Amino acid sequence: MQLVLVLLIMYTIYVLTQRYLPVFQASYIDDFNQTDSDLSVIDLRDYIDSSHSPIQGAIDIPLAYLKRHSTQIPNQKVMVIASDSVEKNIGVRVLKRKGFEVVGFYYPNENINEVPRDIIKI
Repeated sequence: MQLVLVLLIMYTIYVLTQRYLPVFQASYIDDFNQTDSDLSVIDLRDYIDSSHSPIQGAIDIPLAYLKRHSTQIPNQKVMVIASDSVEKNIGVRVLKRKGFEVVGFYYPNENINEVPRDIIKI
């Protein structure tokens, strides 16, 4: 019984860190413009959000379909567009496991006055 409890606690900690622990390998991009032709822009937002505010030149692959459709991403250098930090954290981790180099991320619907907690400006 104690082993099951310990395993359950360890699994819960693993899931929480995968979702909510910020990814420090990718930096926030303030002013997004797609100028680098060697860079693939992946829009991880769901289809409704990405259709209301589309990003020109981005590949729309919602987070739920990312593992399945990661072969559609042409380059190894990737920039992620996400609607929130949880979506960004999970997406960056999945892409890194698939062998992609995540250069940065961008929140297109950011309507706040302060910097979000997971954005570290250096």
